[in-house]
Amino acid sequence: PVCAPAACDLAVDPVARSLRQPNRMRQRLGVEPGQQVVLVTMGGLGNAAFPLEPLLRRPDLVFVLPGRSRENEFSANLRLLGWEEDWYHPDLAAAADMVVGKLGYSTVAEVYQASTPIAYMDRNDFREYSVLAAFVEHHLPSWRIEGQEWRDGRWLARLPPVLPKRRSQPKPPGGAEQAASWLMRLLQH
Repeated sequence: PVCAPAACDLAVDPVARSLRQPNRMRQRLGVEPGQQVVLVTMGGLGNAAFPLEPLLRRPDLVFVLPGRSRENEFSANLRLLGWEEDWYHPDLAAAADMVVGKLGYSTVAEVYQASTPIAYMDRNDFREYSVLAAFVEHHLPSWRIEGQEWRDGRWLARLPPVLPKRRSQPKPPGGAEQAASWLMRLLQH
């Protein structure tokens, strides 16, 4: 992310890995038509210590937690994804109705690419947090979850009964395509 904007030859939108088959992801997760999916992601920090009990109090939502266990565990409204399984995170972000988790560059790039709303927790100890938070607040339906609210599960009460709709505005080419086009023009000269 651009933390200190400066004059340069090129600034691009976020660079995310391409989507593969996000439409098939909901089926693979065993989500019924009409059910809403919340992807809970902590990026490289993992979801191992995240308490599951508060999630069970929201049976109206299906919660997906990557890297929670060694193997996939699907029950009730929980989808605990095994770290040894092949789950492609950009497709998970695109299949979700909302992403909840920490702001990191790849997560922000993926939710931006998919236009998925995001609720995120404070990460004031992370150098790029304020820039990433400003970006999602400007470009996506989003809100911040306070640290204690995250730990005790009170953030779940703030989730609306019907999750916000995605923005339907067309996206320009992603950052990777923008950078590749720019490089191709340089090579042609």
